[in-house]
Amino acid sequence: MDTIIVYSSRYGSTERCAFKLKEKLYNSYIYNLNSEQKIDLKSFKKAIIGSPINIGRIHKSVRKFLQKYEEELTNKKLYLFVTAIDEEAIDKISDDIPESLRDKFIFKSNFGGKIVKSELKGIEKTGIEMIEKETGKDFTNYNSISEDKIEEFANEVNKK
Repeated sequence: MDTIIVYSSRYGSTERCAFKLKEKLYNSYIYNLNSEQKIDLKSFKKAIIGSPINIGRIHKSVRKFLQKYEEELTNKKLYLFVTAIDEEAIDKISDDIPESLRDKFIFKSNFGGKIVKSELKGIEKTGIEMIEKETGKDFTNYNSISEDKIEEFANEVNKK
């Protein structure tokens, strides 16, 4: 295989994006960080990392993956996508990425976010309600995931 897509998902948006991306890539394999399977990165030239953004942070399992495989990832062509309602979220997560990898990503993109407010609990629901008050937006059934951004991302991965 040429490309591995490594992702974690909280409510399913990142997972759906990862699978849509896989459909558009040549010779790719997908790996959910929440699975119990072992991961072997040796046979892949490219690694795509996918994570939701929650309260300004990438998913904990993605942070752990980047730390654990930091040395091995420095030898791969790296790509990063996030799912987030904050359009600038991808520019705010550098502290979550090991320093040796921060400048290694060839292409980064925020595919957008999806919120189903009835699925949220606790601090997440409170946070969204605060954002609604500040912005005047209704996030009851919000979806800004962009098929065009997924397509653009796939094109970048396929050409390198």
